Amino acid sequence: MKASNVFSILVLGSLILLLGCGKYEKNPVKDLKEMRENGKNEVLKGPDKPQVLVETVIVEKEVEVIKEQSAISNNHLVITAAPVMTFVEGESTSYEVIGRSLLPGIGSKLTAQGLPAGVSFQKTGPERYTLTWTPAYNTVPYNTVIKSFQSKITAQLTDIPESPQRKALEALTKQTDLNIIVQKSNAAPTDLAINLADSVKEDSITKFDVTVRVNGVDDKSGQTPHLVIRYDGNSLTQGNTHLERDASRHVIADQNQKAPQYLGDYKWKFSLAFDTKNISVQPAQNIKGQVDATAETAPVRMSVKAFSPTGASSPELLKKIQITLVKSVDSPKFEVLGLGQESLELTPGETTTLAFSVSSAVSGSTTTVELPNLATLIGSPKISCQVSKLSASKQDCQLSWKVPCAATDAQVTQQLSLAAIATHSGRRSEVTQYNLKTIRSQKAKAATCAAAGVAQ
Repeated sequence: MKASNVFSILVLGSLILLLGCGKYEKNPVKDLKEMRENGKNEVLKGPDKPQVLVETVIVEKEVEVIKEQSAISNNHLVITAAPVMTFVEGESTSYEVIGRSLLPGIGSKLTAQGLPAGVSFQKTGPERYTLTWTPAYNTVPYNTVIKSFQSKITAQLTDIPESPQRKALEALTKQTDLNIIVQKSNAAPTDLAINLADSVKEDSITKFDVTVRVNGVDDKSGQTPHLVIRYDGNSLTQGNTHLERDASRHVIADQNQKAPQYLGDYKWKFSLAFDTKNISVQPAQNIKGQVDATAETAPVRMSVKAFSPTGASSPELLKKIQITLVKSVDSPKFEVLGLGQESLELTPGETTTLAFSVSSAVSGSTTTVELPNLATLIGSPKISCQVSKLSASKQDCQLSWKVPCAATDAQVTQQLSLAAIATHSGRRSEVTQYNLKTIRSQKAKAATCAAAGVAQ
């Protein structure tokens, strides 16, 4: 204990000495006793505790606010319909529309406003309606292809029970717009008919007509149908002996009625003419393509189609025609030179010649001579013909007949039948017949026969 006291005195003395030597002279405490008390208190406090900082944080919590939906709202009405309803002139089309109430025990009904004339809107089942329309032709103007209409469908509640809200529910409605579109009719023409006989005569003008029905096109449409007449090129039909040539080249419009005529009920008539008078008939040809000058008729064919103003066409209709050929080529004439009498005189033992010609008056024609069979005649006479140097429509011919000395009068007296025809552009004239008679000459037999000792 003594050592502790001594240590305390020394410490205290050192503190006094240090304080006395400093510049700061104020005593921080009033006395030693107070200092000791303060020190004791610090010792008794123990070590410092951790500091705790308390911060107040304000958190905003999302609060769901539920509003009670009003009992009266058109949300309880539902209308289901196609956004666009498309129709075509002359065609019937239907669309289904559904109207429904979402309120238990309460029904609904639909009504339509502003529908085009002729539209049917009928209830066809629970909550189901059908909108049907067959637009009339010409609903769409001729200078356009579609026309649109704006209409509305209105839904209302029905079968509403007694309640404080009944009047409000009865007044409740809901509407939806309908976009109705009509397209121009594009129906193909029908009932095409060619009112022309199967046979016509050459060198004539035969009037005929073509009729067709074009739905949607009448005299108020602003446009008319038209025809296309052509040669289809199928020149050979099975079983035919001749080719079928172009008939369309003979078809012309009736000069007194060039425009098509409206007959009513969407029917049209085209007045035409089949002209074989001003338009030459092509020569008849056999199946090998060779001109047949002996043909009596020239078979021809054509096809006809009708088109509506929108471009739709009817099926192609084939028409076959037989043109009866008229022998308008003049028949040729025989010119016998140097005969000078009715019969040709023949003298046994001599050679007799006779020049003759056959000619046609038709410029550009060709003349042909048909010769008889001369091989059976005594002496085997010969006839030769050739085209004249003056014209192809003329034949120059010569008969040469050497009569044997032993020929009897019966063998010399004959009749040679000659025939000639003229052809032009595949056409034949009528046949010209010429009968050349031969008789025995009154002269004596030729000197050659006498020299040979042939008895007279």
